[in-house]
Amino acid sequence: MKKILCAVVAILLCVCGMTACTDTQTASEQYDIVTTVFPAYDFARAVAGDTLKIKMLITPGGEAHGFAPTLDDLAAVQGCKLFIYTGGPTDAWAAEQFRSGNLDTSRFSAFSMMDHADLLAIPESIEDHTHEHEEHAHDGEYDEHVWTSPANAIRLIEDICEELCVLYPAHADTFRTNATEYTASIRSCEAQMQEIVSNAHNKMLVFEDRFPFVYFCDYFGLSHTAAFGSCAGNTEVSAATLDTLINTIEDNNIPCVLHLEFSKMITADRIVEQTGCKKYEFHSYHNISQEDFDNGITYVDLMLRNIPVLKEALS
Repeated sequence: MKKILCAVVAILLCVCGMTACTDTQTASEQYDIVTTVFPAYDFARAVAGDTLKIKMLITPGGEAHGFAPTLDDLAAVQGCKLFIYTGGPTDAWAAEQFRSGNLDTSRFSAFSMMDHADLLAIPESIEDHTHEHEEHAHDGEYDEHVWTSPANAIRLIEDICEELCVLYPAHADTFRTNATEYTASIRSCEAQMQEIVSNAHNKMLVFEDRFPFVYFCDYFGLSHTAAFGSCAGNTEVSAATLDTLINTIEDNNIPCVLHLEFSKMITADRIVEQTGCKKYEFHSYHNISQEDFDNGITYVDLMLRNIPVLKEALS
């Protein structure tokens, strides 16, 4: 009888041990793909469809600049197959985790979006020019918002697709079909934007705050004026900067001032009051609201929102 009881206990312990191991494995492999910002999440989602589980670390509506990952975030990255990040200052923490060994990159594929685009330098902003000590603040620094160019977005989707085909070869045909369909939608939006630019008399965009559109403007051949650089921490304009924005709009007959998603629009409102121009949101795709996220809004949806704004801005 004692031998039988011992055998039962041993079996139960083995079962419990196996269950614990299974739970740990499930937790560490809960997500196939982990991304930092929305564009990476959307591109991966477009390619993978319902085949893979994807997690976005930056919460909808959250501030990407200055983001600090939690232990759960790091565990999700370590347990995934593909980690997609910008490769720039927004997620500099990732490079630090790689260097320290806290994230073992031999166990997952790390995909830096900046490694899959021809990089452009961060352009000088009005605030940089106004303050002499900041005049060359961005020398040698590259802008991380590579996805704002439709051509870069297409390249990223295609490269993410190929990465997933290697990691999940059984689904390669599905991934390539999804990528082809999604890039076709982006090309359609790109064509509409190109037509607007080609027919425009004015080819300058004026932004009241940050400027993450250097790749967009370079691609479409547009000039730009903005209060701050693409990753500026402070976005409270000085009186001199406000005057420059107002003078630029008046001197060039600019019909509207643009602001980013989640902007408080304090500067935009002051410019509208002073000049009588209009104000519009021009989305950088960097992050989206919780409502948009819940509704499944995509990069293409945001491009479609930007099209009429671009037409108005260049009228």
